Amino acid sequence: MKTERGDEIIYALVVEDLQGEALERIGRELTEYEIYTTKKCIEWGLSSCLDTIMETAIEIAIAEKSNQ
Repeated sequence: MKTERGDEIIYALVVEDLQGEALERIGRELTEYEIYTTKKCIEWGLSSCLDTIMETAIEIAIAEKSNQ
């Protein structure tokens, strides 16, 4: 998947993903307010550790390449 500028999207999460997870976990879909709150929590969680995730992913990619 790509953005309008043509940039490749590495990971995307859509409301349908949240609703599917909610159905599995609580047996119903989320309300609009619950979706809003869930989005804010996901944004906070990702922003608090995204730099660590990217650093680790890059290190693993480099290590795997050197093992080939």
